[in-house]
Amino acid sequence: MKFARLCVLMVTLVGGVMGKLSPPERSYKILMLLPVSSKSHRNVFMPLAEALADRGHKIVMLTNHPKSSKNPNIHEVTHGLPHYTEDKINMFDTRKDPGGIFQMFLNSLPLIARELYQVPVVKDLYQKRKDFDVIVIDQTFNEVAYPFLYEVPFITLATPGMDPRQSAVLGTVLNPAYVSNPIKDFPRLMSMWHRLCNILILIRMGFVWRHCAIVPHIHCATYTERDFTSVPGAAFVAGR
Repeated sequence: MKFARLCVLMVTLVGGVMGKLSPPERSYKILMLLPVSSKSHRNVFMPLAEALADRGHKIVMLTNHPKSSKNPNIHEVTHGLPHYTEDKINMFDTRKDPGGIFQMFLNSLPLIARELYQVPVVKDLYQKRKDFDVIVIDQTFNEVAYPFLYEVPFITLATPGMDPRQSAVLGTVLNPAYVSNPIKDFPRLMSMWHRLCNILILIRMGFVWRHCAIVPHIHCATYTERDFTSVPGAAFVAGR
């Protein structure tokens, strides 16, 4: 049944591109999670939410942005935590040092993980997560919301494009001989040197993300808070 629901949603999306859509058999309840997102990430989610809402589906979005949609089928929930806001980001500095944004997430994500599940509206959504037919989550920088996915059907949406690291976690290992990494794009066809560099970058990214940078810090933040250890899906955020 869960697989059938996912198939219906995929047919809806593909049919929208082709311009050939039959009326949906019924209205589905869809939860979209992007508690840590920039405007560019939101701009990927919102057209999808609007299109599904126009088809009669009920959309609930957990975000860190003020409400913006006027569609009656879209209910936006803002958690209100101040640790990641775009007005604190200088994009000119980011262009000079692209790696600097990762340091910002290294500082902000543990704070968000420590406080997110203490926000009443987030607690309420978590308790009701199984009432939704499917959950759509922003894959990048949103590991803090992964406990929502525990024992429910979900779809990850990679806003920057396919992430080889995340794809491998989900069971599909992309061949580094012809799939570049998210940090540096290599020409097609890749030379032997390009392939070697690509493999090293992918290994370093996966290791640092999982064992040194983002995930361990979120893990430490969540497991030092008594309120969050009672969440059934808490271990899911650490990949256990």
